[in-house]
Amino acid sequence: MAEKTYLAQFLANSGLFSAAIFVPIVLGKEMHASTFDIGIIVTGYATALFLASIVIGRAADIRGRQVFLRIGFLIAAIAASLQIFASSPIQLLLVRILLGSAAGIIQSVLVAYFVYETHGKVGVFSSIGALGWGTGSLIAGFIGDYILVFTFSAGMMIIAAALVFTLPRTQEMKFEIPLFPRDVFKRNYPIYLSVLIRHTGANFVWVTYPLFLMDVLHADTLWVGIIYTVNAFGQFFVMSRLDPYDSSNLIKIGFLLSALTFLGFSLAESVLEIIPIQVLLAFAWSALYVGALKSVIERNEEKATSSGWLQGMISIAGIIGPIIGGTLNMLIGYRMTMIAAMALSLLGLAVYLVTRE
Repeated sequence: MAEKTYLAQFLANSGLFSAAIFVPIVLGKEMHASTFDIGIIVTGYATALFLASIVIGRAADIRGRQVFLRIGFLIAAIAASLQIFASSPIQLLLVRILLGSAAGIIQSVLVAYFVYETHGKVGVFSSIGALGWGTGSLIAGFIGDYILVFTFSAGMMIIAAALVFTLPRTQEMKFEIPLFPRDVFKRNYPIYLSVLIRHTGANFVWVTYPLFLMDVLHADTLWVGIIYTVNAFGQFFVMSRLDPYDSSNLIKIGFLLSALTFLGFSLAESVLEIIPIQVLLAFAWSALYVGALKSVIERNEEKATSSGWLQGMISIAGIIGPIIGGTLNMLIGYRMTMIAAMALSLLGLAVYLVTRE
């Protein structure tokens, strides 16, 4: 069962992230959308992901995880296929909202299913996800054509959905959880709030990062894929080794390395200079994400709910960040926007240190 869950995690991340890299490129280069429009579309995806994460995460703890896992993967397969036929920003927005809803279900429920049914290690499971999106990014970069990339994405999600339907039925632990899980939120708010702040700043950068690489550093689509892959493969090797370490220390290290990463981005003058900074980013996000996920999984019996809220905070950042980031990029440029992201990483660290005492 663990092997199938790992493979589902790999396929889902490969399919989701291969398409996500090309969305800003398609909008900016093919559909001639502004950076603000790109921010709105990225925000639509993140909003849907947020709502699905918190609503379905709670529902899965109450009613059982397997049925929602199947629904999520089935919707993802359909939505990923529809991306191929989107020919305007509004069509792509609608499809991305549907795919974001599916991603929210998958990301909140799959980790809870894995922990309950296989009793595996969170860091290893997270590293498989990084390997998946790294592989997807690299293949997307080699393909180059966005229609073919969207077709590859759809293929990965269809295979993943078929695999999930073969997972055996089990006796699932269920919980009584209020509509707003106040106790879960109270136990974990230092992590939720600080991650929200840091990741909002990160999304200032990510919303136009492929365009920064292409317009400022003169990368082609292959280099964009390689650059994303360095981060992803770095996370694969790092995350799988973090389970023995203290969650709190990992979180603090993650914030500090994030600040250094965004400072490094702002100073980079070539594609080759970006590569070591991508390695630093891999260490930063691996430490922060595994530390945060380990903490909420270990501190809460309601694992789908608590991990769903963590994913929800990441998604809220994906709602706020792209809108502000798209606007900042128009007003102050790519590099100063990266400095703003650095500042929010340091603010996130300060909030975590203060609120957890």
